[in-house]
Amino acid sequence: MQSLRCRGALALNKKWTKIYIIDPDRGYQEDKIDEVSEKDLRLEGILLKLPHSIHNISTKLTQSNSFIISNNNTFAVAGVSLAKDKQLAVTVTRSCWGLWDTSTGRLLAQLADAPLGAIVTHAVITPAGDSVITAESGNVVIWDIAEKQIVFKEEQKGVKQVLLLEDGTKFITISMQVPIDNNDNLAVAIIVARTIPDGEKIYTADYELRGTGYRAAVVSADEHHVEAPGVDKSSRDCLHVFHARTGARLHRIPVKNSGIKDMQSIVALPHKPHWVAVVGNDKAGILDIKTKRHVRFVNSLFISIPPKRDKECKPTIKIEITEYFYIM
Repeated sequence: MQSLRCRGALALNKKWTKIYIIDPDRGYQEDKIDEVSEKDLRLEGILLKLPHSIHNISTKLTQSNSFIISNNNTFAVAGVSLAKDKQLAVTVTRSCWGLWDTSTGRLLAQLADAPLGAIVTHAVITPAGDSVITAESGNVVIWDIAEKQIVFKEEQKGVKQVLLLEDGTKFITISMQVPIDNNDNLAVAIIVARTIPDGEKIYTADYELRGTGYRAAVVSADEHHVEAPGVDKSSRDCLHVFHARTGARLHRIPVKNSGIKDMQSIVALPHKPHWVAVVGNDKAGILDIKTKRHVRFVNSLFISIPPKRDKECKPTIKIEITEYFYIM
């Protein structure tokens, strides 16, 4: 078995026949996976070289500005967002976002609303490959790919996540607001749902969370619910559950009853729309958002790559790969 060089996280296509990675030396790659054995990786992929001077993609998992979960939880993507129906991908750096042809590895365009001083933090392409939603310099922007023009722009500062809904016809953005006098170490997350490509606002919702860091929300497999890690009125970890179409808050499910301490992240399970895996420091469990009860614990696998060291033996990079669950 050949080794596969990777920086950051991985992305797999729906059939698990291709793997998308970031190579430390060669940039973005698309590699094929042997259909007979998933462990036999062949380095015969397409090279997507980053444009000159673009070098500031975060390699820290907790500070990644490009991690998304695509529609129907088909992909877990960091740094690259893939179109389902077209051979297109988008990447994001601080100053722009890039449009790629994944069949050739060719960079088709580098775009930003402001030619100078732009700060682009998120870019997500719709499954049809017609539109791209970006968060740039405190604004939410919808781009028409064919025309490479902006069709919608509205201010929303502090965007932490962009999620697609209903096969890319709608999307939600989640931003985080931390009060200036944050004595209780709490913050408020704002969920805004809009249509694509018009950007018409459908609803706005909010929930409480700790101000020390944002933990990503997920969409259930049937796209009926948006589930977000946060805190309740007593500042204890809980799972906020919203109706995906109306934004109505349905539940605040406490996590303490499941025996999980210090919730780190959540994962929507593809085969059970009402089940959510909650990952803690030392264990992970499954919550049923319909019955609001703990279902069971699961085995979780954490993969950690040791830090790269420089000539003075000082660690320079530490990479972690998110959890993968084995449902017994």
